[in-house]
Amino acid sequence: KAALLNPATHAVDILQDAENPWQPIDFIAHFDGNGHVVSYAGDQPLFETLSGSASNFVLDGWNDDNVTEITGIPKDFGLVARKLLKGEISGVTLRNYNLAVSNSAGNFTIGAICGLAGDNSTIRSCTVEDSVLISIRMCTAGGIVGATTMSSSWNEGADVNLLDIRSCTNNASITTWFSGTGVVVGGIVGRCNSFDSIRRPVIVVSNCVNTANIGSDYAKDDVVGNFAGIVGERNANDAGNSGVLFIQDCTNRGDIQPQGPSGSNYAGIIAYQWRLGLIFIERCRNYGKIGGDVCMSGSPVTDGSSGGIVGYLKELYNEQYVCISDTANYGDVVGAANAGGFVAFASANGGHGDTRLTLTNCANYGSVSVVLPEGFGGQMIGNFNAALADGPKRVYGAWNCFFVSNEFIGNNAGTTFNFVNCHTPQDSGYSASLARKALSAYAEANDYEPWVLGKIGDQVYPELGIFCQKPCVCGLMLLLR
Repeated sequence: KAALLNPATHAVDILQDAENPWQPIDFIAHFDGNGHVVSYAGDQPLFETLSGSASNFVLDGWNDDNVTEITGIPKDFGLVARKLLKGEISGVTLRNYNLAVSNSAGNFTIGAICGLAGDNSTIRSCTVEDSVLISIRMCTAGGIVGATTMSSSWNEGADVNLLDIRSCTNNASITTWFSGTGVVVGGIVGRCNSFDSIRRPVIVVSNCVNTANIGSDYAKDDVVGNFAGIVGERNANDAGNSGVLFIQDCTNRGDIQPQGPSGSNYAGIIAYQWRLGLIFIERCRNYGKIGGDVCMSGSPVTDGSSGGIVGYLKELYNEQYVCISDTANYGDVVGAANAGGFVAFASANGGHGDTRLTLTNCANYGSVSVVLPEGFGGQMIGNFNAALADGPKRVYGAWNCFFVSNEFIGNNAGTTFNFVNCHTPQDSGYSASLARKALSAYAEANDYEPWVLGKIGDQVYPELGIFCQKPCVCGLMLLLR
C-alpha cells in the first residue's frame, strides 16, 4: 500500500480505502520516520512481526475531526507491531486512538505500541499520549506492551536472552468495560512471561512512567484480575521457571482503582507473581492511590489485596528472590482483605529452601488500611501466610528502612523476619534528623542511595535523596542534611 508525504505539513498519510485496506507484513528492514507524523486511521498494526526496527515518528489517528476507533481488534494487537521479535521500536509517539477490545478470550493481548514482545528486542523512548484510550473486556492489556513472550529454546551459549523496555511513558487510561476473570492490566506491560530457566531469560523494564489511572467503566461486579501501574502480572511455566525480571527507576503516578468487589490484586509496580524466578525492584516509586473500599460499580469491596509496590506473591519457591531496594511508596493503600505499604500478600510452596523477600533502603509514607474487620495491613507486608523454618538460605526482612508506623507486618504465620536499622516516628527518642543521619550512615557504608530531610504532606521525614521534591529548609534541619 502507498504512503503519501504532504509537503505542507510534512505528515505522511497511509493511503487506503474500503477495497484496499492496509495489510501489515513481516518486516526485517529499518523504518526511520525522521520525525514525521504518520496519519493512519486503519484497524491493523503497521507491521505484523517486526524483526527489524521502526523509529522516530508520531502515529496519529486523527481522522475527519475525530479519533480513530478500533473495535474489532483481533488476537494480539499493537498499533506499531503485532509482534516484536529480535527487533527494536524507538522514539515513537501515539495519539488520537480509541482501542476498544470486544474479544473475550483470556489469552488475548493488546499493547498500544506492541502486542507481543519477544527475545532480544528493545522498546525505548516511546510515549502513548492521553488522547489514546484503551478499554478491554477479558484479556491482557499494557499501555506500551501487551505481553512478553520468550522463545521455547533460548541460546545456551548466550549470557542472556534480553528483552529491554526502557524510557517509555504511558498516559493512556486503561479501563475494563465488561465482566470477566483473568483480566490483566499494566500501565507499561500487561503480562511478563519469561520461561525456560530460573535465571534466564532476562526482562528489564527501566526508566518508565505511568501517569494514567487504571479503572473500570463497568457497572456490574464481576471483573477479577491483576492491575498495576507498571507490570500487571508475571507467571512461571509448568516447571515453575520464570527467569529474571528487573524493574528499575520506574514511577507510577496513576491511581489503581478497584475493578470489582472481590478476588483482584492491585499494586503500584507489579500486581502478581507466581512461582520460581528472580525479581529485583530498584529505585522505583509509587504516588498513586492503590485500591479502595468501593469498587467502580459502587459496591463495597469484599476480598482482594492491595500493595504500594507489590500485590500478591503466590508460592515463594526454591531459588526465588524478591528483592526491593532504594524504593518508596507515597500512595495510600486500601485493601479489602490484605494491604501492605510494600507487599500485600505472600505465600510459600513446600519447596522453599532458598527464598528471599527483602527490603533494603526503602520507605513507606502512605497510609495502609483494610476494609474487612478480619483483614491484615502492615507497613512492609499485609499478610505473610506461611510458617517457614529458619535456614541459612532463607532471608526475610527489612534493612535500613523508614516506615510511618511500627506495624511492619499485619499477619505473620510464623516466619522469622529481620528488621535492621528501621525507623518510625513511634520510636523512643525519635527525631527526623537523627533517623536521617542513621539511615544515611548505613546507606553510605553499603553503597545505597543517600537520605535527606524532605517534606511530605505537612510532615518532615527522612527521604531518599533521589526522590525528594520538597527539601526541608526549616531551621537547623537544613544543616543536618
